[in-house]
Order: sequence, then C-alpha cells, then structure tokens
Amino acid sequence: MIEGFKEMKRENKNTSSLYQLFIVFCYSIAIIIFIFLNIRDWDFFFKDDERRRTVFLFIGYIILLVLSGALIFKINQIKKKIIELELEKIFLLEENQEYKKHIDQQKIYGTIDGMTGIYNRSFGLSFLDQQIKIAKRDRTDLTVSYLDINDLKIVNDTYGHSAGDALIIAACSILKENLRESDILCRMGGDEFLMILPGCSLEQADLVRKRVIDHLNEFNQKSILPYKLSISIGMAAYSCDADMILEQLINQADANMYYNKRHEKQNKLAIAEEN
Repeated sequence: MIEGFKEMKRENKNTSSLYQLFIVFCYSIAIIIFIFLNIRDWDFFFKDDERRRTVFLFIGYIILLVLSGALIFKINQIKKKIIELELEKIFLLEENQEYKKHIDQQKIYGTIDGMTGIYNRSFGLSFLDQQIKIAKRDRTDLTVSYLDINDLKIVNDTYGHSAGDALIIAACSILKENLRESDILCRMGGDEFLMILPGCSLEQADLVRKRVIDHLNEFNQKSILPYKLSISIGMAAYSCDADMILEQLINQADANMYYNKRHEKQNKLAIAEEN
C-alpha cells in the first residue's frame, strides 16, 4: 500500500511541477511577445527620462510578475507537500494498526486453543514451568489437575464429532467457572486438559474438584442429551523437597487421573451388577 502511494505521489509531483513550469513559461513568452510587438524603436524610447522611467517601471512589473509566479508556484508546492505528508501519515497509521492487529492475532493463535477458547498445550506447559520455578524459589504451594472426558469416543462414534465437540466445549465452560483468576486451564490435546492452581494446596484443590463434580451433576440433570458429561480428575502437588520437574508433576497427576477413571468404572460395574 505504501509503495503504491509513494509511486502515485512521485507521478503527481512530476506532473504538477511540469504543469506549473509550463504556465510560468507561457507567461514569460506572452510578456516577451508583448514587448516586441509594442516597442519597436528602442532608441526613440530611451531619449528622455520619462520614457526611460516608463521602461524601468515596465521591466520592474515584469520582474514582479515573474517573482510572484515563482512565489505562488513555491507556495503550491509546499501545500501539496503538506497534503502528501498528511496522506502518508494516514497510510502509515493504517499500516501500523494492521500490523499490530496481525501481531495480536498471531499471539492469540499461538496461545489459545481454537475450538475451546482456553489456553493451548504450549502455553500451559510454559506457564507451569514458570510456576514451578516460583514455587521452588518461594516455597509456596502448587497443584495441578489432569482431566479427561469419559466416553468421548462413544459419543463421537454414536452421535458424530459435532456432538463430541459440543461436549468438550461444555466441559471447558464448567471447568472455567470453578477457577480463580490466577488459575489456568489448558487443553493438552483431544479430550485431555490440565488445570494449574498456583498457591493452592492439595486439600484446596480437592475442594475445586468437588465443585466441578457438583456442577457436572447439575449440568447432567438439566441436560436433555441422551448421554452424560463425565470427567475423570487426577491431582498432584509440587514438592519443593523432592525437587520435582514439570514432567514428573504432570505424569503423577495423569497417573492419578487414570487410577480414578478405573476406580469409577469399577464402581459403575458393581452398581450395575447389584441392580
């Protein structure tokens, strides 16, 4: 856009300059022709002071006319330059806004999961790594919860992937409702999520887990869907003494999540057998 504007500006500048020079040239030629047509006997014209004074006044008038034309020409050039600078300023501002918008979009797309609107895996891991360093330095609490939506494959196979996507979005909405401003929820991939709770002990995180389960039960009671939304949750607390690294903390929470998932399935089977 800017290059096109500069090219247009150069063309307009050259055209305008040539046009005004042509006007001044025409004025000069017209004045010279007028002089030669009206003053043929120069010796006679300079015989007395009165005529000499008339010639000097006329020459002065011509000089004044030429200088006035040059001044007008210069003023027009300055005006055009001011207009060009203002236009260029506007174009640069627009380009700057578009560039900032592009950068902001890249930042958003680089940290946000497109489908759910929560943070993606890359941002979540980066945030967790930072929180581990803070917890280690300040010896503060840090707990993570690894979450997995149960039976999502069955929903996808039976009712279609759009139904499965809607279930994932509903799960994210419920999880976000139970987070503090300092907490982070990120999508690890597919139907798996990581909840990062800085300054939160394992006991406090368990209260969050219970609130999530209560909200899930409320959702299922109100829902008219032929399937239920169920989430398995596994938690792990960072230990300063053990000097845990990021992978160890996540793996521990993931293992606890799968243990709870198996335990929940066993309970469901036991209840079904009793009935």
